[in-house]
Amino acid sequence: MNKLNYNYSQILSIFIIVFSISVFFLHLYRRYTIRSNSFIAIPTTRSSHSVPTPTGAGFIVAMTYVVSTLALFFIFDIQSKEIATHFYLGILFSSFYGFYDDLNDSNAQKKLVVQIILAAWLLFIFSEYLNNVMPFESIMFKAVTIFFLWFFLVWFSNAINFMDGIDGMLASGSLLILISSSILMVLVNIQSINLLFLSILIPILLGFLCFNFSTSKLFLGDSGSLFIAYCLSFFVLETLSQGELSIWVWLILLGHFLTETTLTTIIRIFLTKDWYKPHKSHAYQNLARILDNHKKVTFSSILFHIFWLLPLAYISVLMPHLGFMLFVLACFPVAVLTLFYGPLFSKD
Repeated sequence: MNKLNYNYSQILSIFIIVFSISVFFLHLYRRYTIRSNSFIAIPTTRSSHSVPTPTGAGFIVAMTYVVSTLALFFIFDIQSKEIATHFYLGILFSSFYGFYDDLNDSNAQKKLVVQIILAAWLLFIFSEYLNNVMPFESIMFKAVTIFFLWFFLVWFSNAINFMDGIDGMLASGSLLILISSSILMVLVNIQSINLLFLSILIPILLGFLCFNFSTSKLFLGDSGSLFIAYCLSFFVLETLSQGELSIWVWLILLGHFLTETTLTTIIRIFLTKDWYKPHKSHAYQNLARILDNHKKVTFSSILFHIFWLLPLAYISVLMPHLGFMLFVLACFPVAVLTLFYGPLFSKD
């Protein structure tokens, strides 16, 4: 693990600069899309929005992150590692394909292939770590374990995409996951490259939320969801490989995203033969329609994360032997809400 010497006033200054850059380029992107009438998401029967809105802003988020983190190598004289190169290749692939998809609206099968490739790329990056931690000597057991991890990474990428259905849900949820994991790393006195590179995405997403929550709206699009899914997956595996955060911490922090999307999909498999097609029957989407307000649902999700998921994750840091029980507690409220207001309430 590479430790860095930095103070928090220095980090705050960097965050303010990155936030300002994010807002500036997102503003320029929105002006361009409006004037050129390009990258506009037109509402359909499956949409939760009713007004044509510029999409693809995730590409600006991703490029801002790439430039900002590359600058950190010079600011803190970080010695480049092979894993950093691999990390950036995954970011570029996910964000460029996502941007292409936002422009051309390609079919779901192509995006699934990209998600499979990105998951395989992550397994390649962390192959040495995975090989060391697997307790099985049998090649068959290792192959099965790798397959299930591969499947989980692909599913997680889809789960992130599924949560991008109403204003602010994906961006605020991802932001809180990043803030919470950063806080927990600080509390256990971890000062590393991982903390720095993970937290630098916070001001960028805050900049995006300034537009996603305002009347001057922008959507992340597939360029955003693929990028965020890849980055979160990378940081989960990287912090696990360095012993900085446990798997239970991450599963708890990801509890809302994973539980709602997984349970919704399982229910839809039993309800409809077209369960794999685009829909808007997630609990958060149905609640947004019931309340006729995206912000109330998103803010409720934010409060749930702050006052339920974050405390449970912190307890799992203090008492790791209770990790599984705390994970179940984290998922339980989301599971109940999904059963009442998910596909059983509306399966469209």
